[in-house]
Amino acid sequence: MKTQNKIIVVTGGGNGIGRELVLHLLNKGARVAALDISEAGLKETAELAGGKKTNCHRTSSTSPTARRWKPCPNRSSPNTARWTG
Repeated sequence: MKTQNKIIVVTGGGNGIGRELVLHLLNKGARVAALDISEAGLKETAELAGGKKTNCHRTSSTSPTARRWKPCPNRSSPNTARWTG
């Protein structure tokens, strides 16, 4: 699958397989939006990404308020439309 310059959303990006998928896609040149309920896990994922084009958002896919994404506290871009890196 070609991922160069594609925007890909990964749920569960704060740990385990989700985190590994985020890092793999970033290494393949994709822009990734990582979603997870764990703010600490997303912070670690963002640190492991090392400034590559990623945005992390704390949310729950099972919550009725899932549309209200909360950016990770260490995210360098204040605008959700922007990508870091």
